Amino acid sequence: MTLAPIYDAAPTAYLDPKYKGTGHVINGKTAIDRVDVADLAAEAASWGMSVRRATAIVQSCMESVRDVLGSVPLPSGAERVKTNLDAMWVQRAWATGNLDGH
Repeated sequence: MTLAPIYDAAPTAYLDPKYKGTGHVINGKTAIDRVDVADLAAEAASWGMSVRRATAIVQSCMESVRDVLGSVPLPSGAERVKTNLDAMWVQRAWATGNLDGH
C-alpha cells in the first residue's frame, strides 16, 4: 500500500476550479485559496506548537515542495497543477523567499 503521488496537497483545487475546500478547518478557514503560512502556523500553535517553530516547519515544507515540483511526475490530465502552483507561489510571494503569506 502506498500514498497517492501528491496526497493531501489539495491538488484537486487545480484540477477542478469549483473545488475550494480544505477538507478540514485550518485556523478557522475552509477555503484552500484563503489559507496562508500564518494560518498553518496558527493552527499548529492551537495544538501546542510554538508559532515560530510552526512557521519554520511550514516554510521548510513549502521550500521543499517548490524545489521538487519540476521533478514530480503527474498523471495524465494533471499537467496544469505545476503551472497553477507556480502561479500561486508568485502571486503569494512564496517564490521570492518571503513565505510569511504577506
